[in-house]
Amino acid sequence: HVEFNDGKRVLVWRRGAVDNPVVVVANFSDFMTANPASPAAEYVVPNWPATPPGRSWREVTQDRPVPPEWVAREPIYPWEAKVYVLA
Repeated sequence: HVEFNDGKRVLVWRRGAVDNPVVVVANFSDFMTANPASPAAEYVVPNWPATPPGRSWREVTQDRPVPPEWVAREPIYPWEAKVYVLA
């Protein structure tokens, strides 16, 4: 996923095996999701890999689980990068 419009410089890529991907969301700009601290704030990443049954996503840089309803929908801050793995 590449979003280079309206001042955004957001890149999202997937690496690793099909059954064990690593997804990186990197914001190389001053763009920030509106009201990022709000529970309703989100930056939607299309084509996110499916979550296999019995597994869940974990964000590595903050060492935290990602609730199912937030998968591919978390807010982003300026100059932030997030790394996700399946747990």
